[in-house]
Amino acid sequence: MKEQENEQVEREHPFDRLMFGNRNEESRNSRPVSRQTTTSQNNFDFGSMLQNVDTIMSSINKFKPVVKQFSPLLDLLKKQK
Repeated sequence: MKEQENEQVEREHPFDRLMFGNRNEESRNSRPVSRQTTTSQNNFDFGSMLQNVDTIMSSINKFKPVVKQFSPLLDLLKKQK
């Protein structure tokens, strides 16, 4: 069994091992998905998320006039380069 693993490691390209790791180690170290992940997804508060998105969008709308005022200055700086 060890001999087969060594042959497979030798056949793999070094770049593949660097980027993706040893495939045999991954299969041995794989673990099942925990229940904590699924319960945290079930307790997601969509109302809070939508409120945060609304706050972000209102902040963007408030900054639009400021960006419009600075756009000629930014254009001038772009032309100088």
